[in-house]
Amino acid sequence: MVEALKPYPEAPVIAFGGSYGGMLSAMFRLKYPHIVDGAIASSAPLLMRWVDTEAFYNLTSNVYENISKTCAEQIDYSFYFLQQFRQRDNLYEDLSLIFKSCTQFSSPDHVDSLLAWLADTYEEMV
Repeated sequence: MVEALKPYPEAPVIAFGGSYGGMLSAMFRLKYPHIVDGAIASSAPLLMRWVDTEAFYNLTSNVYENISKTCAEQIDYSFYFLQQFRQRDNLYEDLSLIFKSCTQFSSPDHVDSLLAWLADTYEEMV
């Protein structure tokens, strides 16, 4: 498809993208060097695919610690605090009120979903 879009056969093709798209552009260049002459991968986690899965979470935590140790401690405490809600079903209504949820929290799975959503949010902010 890329070759069909070229105005002339010698025209250089540069793939580009940011974040995940940047990773895809770099991989496209590696896989099809005869089609793509270069790739610009802006803020792409190229090496994260091959490192320990905990490295990403450690890196994220370090960013918050470098900005504010108090902030990092509060984030850690918030996860600890929410885990307590997970273990005590009589607190689900309180959790629903705190977060003004559209539906009532009623199981540990609901709390796990909230924890996952918060983790994703903190990661994206970094």
